[in-house]
Amino acid sequence: VLATLPAVVPAGVANVTGRADAYEGDPVKFHVVLNHLPRDMLIVTPSVSGASAHAPFRPSSLVFTPEGRATGELEVDGLSAGASLVSFELSGADAQHFALRLGPGPGPAAAPGARATTNLTVRMLETFALRPAALRSLYERESATYAVELSRLPAEEVTLTPFCPNASFSPAHLTFTAAGPRELNFTLFAAAPGTAEVRFYVSGENALYFAAPDPLPLRV
Repeated sequence: VLATLPAVVPAGVANVTGRADAYEGDPVKFHVVLNHLPRDMLIVTPSVSGASAHAPFRPSSLVFTPEGRATGELEVDGLSAGASLVSFELSGADAQHFALRLGPGPGPAAAPGARATTNLTVRMLETFALRPAALRSLYERESATYAVELSRLPAEEVTLTPFCPNASFSPAHLTFTAAGPRELNFTLFAAAPGTAEVRFYVSGENALYFAAPDPLPLRV
């Protein structure tokens, strides 16, 4: 009688990929892919230390079972500017039969059951610098020209639009692109007597990564 030997299951690998940098408040996703499903259960638990130690993961862990899927996604939000470390740890009945690998490609994996850590750099939001930095009082129909300089060129188009009920602007908005330049000008024309504020609105593909300038008081 020939005995049937059980199939040999290859060593498990949990491959984790995700971004290495982000902006404040920008959620970061990590994708977890197993090379095969566990025999019983495998749990992948993330954590973060450093500047963003308070940032929560959703979900708090991924649970893989023989009946489930071999892929999952983890998202961390509420990141603070600075350097952080993101760690992943395996637990569950199959933890000793799986190893973590960070990043794409066939790079080396950590020892089975070991923790794996990657760097995450969170940058402060980019800014618009106005020159001059304050508005003086203007007479009706008088004008003033301002230079607006970006702290960093955007990867995608970003538009800054000034608004004030007591003034008009030329051009009506400033559009910055990856090709530059970093500095553009606009002219404010005092239109109606009174006290108001010039407010700025940011729009475009990369708008979430740029902080609008503070309002400027205006007296006409």
